[in-house]
Amino acid sequence: MQLLLDPTGEKTFQEVADAVMQAMPGDSLTTGYTKSVIWLRLSLNQPVNAAGSDWRLLVDNVQVNDIRFYLRSPDGTWLEQRAGRNYPHDVWPIKTRAPVFTMSLEPGTYQVLLRIQGGHTLSGAISLWSPRNFADFAISESFGFGAYFGAFFVHCCCSSFSGWLARSRVLVGTSFIQW
Repeated sequence: MQLLLDPTGEKTFQEVADAVMQAMPGDSLTTGYTKSVIWLRLSLNQPVNAAGSDWRLLVDNVQVNDIRFYLRSPDGTWLEQRAGRNYPHDVWPIKTRAPVFTMSLEPGTYQVLLRIQGGHTLSGAISLWSPRNFADFAISESFGFGAYFGAFFVHCCCSSFSGWLARSRVLVGTSFIQW
């Protein structure tokens, strides 16, 4: 993965596609606080004998304001997808907690550009998933969040009930302030 910082945020993906970039240190995106636009370049190789051609690229950072995904196919055409807090959830390629981009790759080498703009601390992992493995991951993550918030809701209800039994308005009120 390669990295380019764009302090003005005015570069286009055509300008960045062939620009010189620096190697990104480490396996995850950790730029810290920056108002610059971050460009990442990845090279993907889909082998001829690969088991599947559909892939999901997960950018695990829900604080991203604007993330744009550009995929250059072997014939040179570009595909663009957008996600982030600046876009309605209905226009995201997959409606998940974090931005996920879809790819259908025939055998060949592909270039991927990610334009990431946050305006705050940016850190997170970027990972490539098969559709089946991504679905399993999303179900597990949803179950974990559901269990956590469900337990918290039960706690609030029990606190409220305890406050009602003790005839304490303070306990009843604070049980839902936690929520």
